[in-house]
Amino acid sequence: MKAVRKIVDWIVSIQKKVSVTFLIMMVIVNFAQVLFRYVFNQPFGWSEEIILTLLIWFGFTCMSIDISTDSHVAITGVYEKFSYSMKKIADALRHGLLAIFFGLMAKYGYQLLMISMRKKMPASRISQGWQSAPLFMGGLVMCFFCIVNFIGVFTKDKEKEKVKEEEGS
Repeated sequence: MKAVRKIVDWIVSIQKKVSVTFLIMMVIVNFAQVLFRYVFNQPFGWSEEIILTLLIWFGFTCMSIDISTDSHVAITGVYEKFSYSMKKIADALRHGLLAIFFGLMAKYGYQLLMISMRKKMPASRISQGWQSAPLFMGGLVMCFFCIVNFIGVFTKDKEKEKVKEEEGS
């Protein structure tokens, strides 16, 4: 499980760098658009499509980072009152259902990607597939992270026991 966790951490580190890059690119394109529209009276026709595409990629990248660390928004009032075994069951159920959801998201995202790859955006003339691809790719990555988290629900105790044994010796 440690090797899988290292792979997840590596993927997340790349995703963090990519999401920061997308955010910087959105700010630059948006700033240039405002500058050219109001100062030079020569707006870019393509800027909104590019910003929207970057925003979609940024959103799905950030969502998968949250899924990997299991730090997404949750209502914990009832969960905190559960017993330890009930928490394990709830965690397994949550990660299992999320994995199914993200698997379906990847499946239908792929179908949408295949349809939209043939179409071009009107102003930038780039493929609409660039706006659909995050649905497919994000679904795959988030499904993988949910499966890792699902397995982690059952292996956390074993890993903690190994660490205690190593510290004790």
